Amino acid sequence: MSTQETTKNHWASSLEGIESLEPIQHASHGILLVVMHKDSGLILTNVENSKKPETGKIPGQTSIPSETAKNGENRFTTAAYALIEEVVGLTSLQETAQQLHFAYFDDSFLTYESPNGHEVKGAVGVIIYNGPLAIKRFPSDITEVTPNGWIKPQALTERPDVRPITKQAIQSVVLRGIIPKAIQTYNTGKAIPMSHFISKALGVDIASTESIRLLCSRRKQEADIAIPHTSLLYRRRI
Repeated sequence: MSTQETTKNHWASSLEGIESLEPIQHASHGILLVVMHKDSGLILTNVENSKKPETGKIPGQTSIPSETAKNGENRFTTAAYALIEEVVGLTSLQETAQQLHFAYFDDSFLTYESPNGHEVKGAVGVIIYNGPLAIKRFPSDITEVTPNGWIKPQALTERPDVRPITKQAIQSVVLRGIIPKAIQTYNTGKAIPMSHFISKALGVDIASTESIRLLCSRRKQEADIAIPHTSLLYRRRI
């Protein structure tokens, strides 16, 4: 199957699971979110505050919002927590979520080998933001990331401090022509409002800030999904 045919098939099915929020387990180890400003085409970024050897994350890297899945977690639940913890936060959740729309999802978008030899499989979601550039966002996990504003896609990939898996995700999204298709999905009213998505994924009303805060706190106590080392994968293949 050609790259063009593969992309077309991914696109046709990318939002089907989101609309129904079927409890499908991950085909990946986590998710990366490309949050794009509809009018300017800029990408929302963070600066990493902590390290994670399995994924190659180190403090000071410029990145896009991302989240490692927890054991047994639904793939859309991981996406919802990524939005809360690394994009919006709880303080401005109700307001800002109204301006965010899920326009694309691929659960097996990329594979990245970290410098420490771990093979990371990443899902990618494209979120269209239709609000002002002065977005209200207070990521709930400030030990993980600091908000870093908007950057042009090409400029982001060319930064010397860009997180490698972020660079790979942005380059792949651009190469496969996903951004204009995501915009089209939004413009035709087929994108999923984030306020609806988060409520469905977490099973609570988005207005129930304390309930969501409790869920986030409980989730932090759970173990991350294991990311295999390439040496183990090689042994299994032979």
